[in-house]
Amino acid sequence: MELIGRYGGDIQVKSKPGKGTTFIIKLARAEATKAHVASKVGEGASSYRLLLVEDEPEILNLLRDMLRLKGHRVVAMSDGEKAWN
Repeated sequence: MELIGRYGGDIQVKSKPGKGTTFIIKLARAEATKAHVASKVGEGASSYRLLLVEDEPEILNLLRDMLRLKGHRVVAMSDGEKAWN
């Protein structure tokens, strides 16, 4: 939490016994370099690098595919502990 707060971010945890835990991490957007901004002109959309963690394989694959279709680079994992490493 200290690292996230140091950079102007916030973390929320929602947990229900027997149902799972959701972590919502919000970070401040980094300043884009001029070269990066120039490459986005005319595209009309932003692309992000995302880590997606979901233990249900069907939901994981569906979300991964949807995000990739939107132009994002997605690493999809079904194991939360491995995702941290």
